[in-house]
Amino acid sequence: MTDQHGGLEDQNQARRAQIATKYNVYILPENKKVEANQGDTILDASLNAEIPHTHACGGNAKCTTCRITVLENADHLQSPSVKESRVLKKFGLEGQFRLACQARIHGDVKIKREVLDVLDMKLFTPKSRELFKSIQPLGEERKAAILFADIQDYTPFTDHFAPYDIMHLLNRYFYLAGNVIKKYEGRIIDYYGDGFLAAFYLDETKVSMQAVKSAFALFAMVDSLNDYLQNLFHQNISIRVGIHTGDVILGAIGIQGMDKLAVIGDTVNVASRIEQMNKETKTNLLLSETTYHEVAAKVTAGRTFQKRLKGKNGLYQLYEVKAVKDTEG
Repeated sequence: MTDQHGGLEDQNQARRAQIATKYNVYILPENKKVEANQGDTILDASLNAEIPHTHACGGNAKCTTCRITVLENADHLQSPSVKESRVLKKFGLEGQFRLACQARIHGDVKIKREVLDVLDMKLFTPKSRELFKSIQPLGEERKAAILFADIQDYTPFTDHFAPYDIMHLLNRYFYLAGNVIKKYEGRIIDYYGDGFLAAFYLDETKVSMQAVKSAFALFAMVDSLNDYLQNLFHQNISIRVGIHTGDVILGAIGIQGMDKLAVIGDTVNVASRIEQMNKETKTNLLLSETTYHEVAAKVTAGRTFQKRLKGKNGLYQLYEVKAVKDTEG
């Protein structure tokens, strides 16, 4: 009987535990008590209570903008997962903060949000999401091929012309370049004096080849432009291109009404350094190892180089590409 009674008591305790799955979460600086279900994350509790808890990556443990300090009952949150621990360690936040998007609740807890700037809050309002509706409002991770191009020996070239002539040249060049990039489903993201950054991101199975094809289309465009420049200025230009493929964050930045699409990440930095390396290697088109392996069967390779890139550690294998083979795909 005792065993039977004990068994019934255990079952009753289990039922009571199942019923008592609501916990209180005290959130500062709002000084607000909200109710949460067992297993909810702190971020769930905040957003369900309409607290504007910043989470730039969408709550996927890819940033630290939702980070919190646990003020009471840290043991009432599940221990950090491998994913959360990796992010906290990367940014030197281990032992000090938790990620609200990962910290799951199994008891009453008191926390303080750490990203509190008014501007941060405005950036997470629905109005700021309207410009690029196909892109997540605060950025999403995409595989992209990043292309940097600039005009070779641009500064000495400009010494021969009036500023308005240079503006006329650049407007014509960027207009034609933009049409080339668009043809291969890319987009010019930024202009840098005589150079520009273009991103190819719509179909990750094609982005590397689209970028390489656009590079050779840019070279052909410049050849045609030189006929015009010879007639007008008795001068020619040539361009250098660097391409790297990898993960980027793609999203809208800037105040509402002046938003622009941006790509952010180390992939962008590496592509820029590769383009600059053309000057040292005396080449016009260099690809990273990642990009080259994705297009190798469809291009004619030239020389290969092992180079240190400015601001990067280690050696990078770079590939000169001379032509695109006459094949489809």
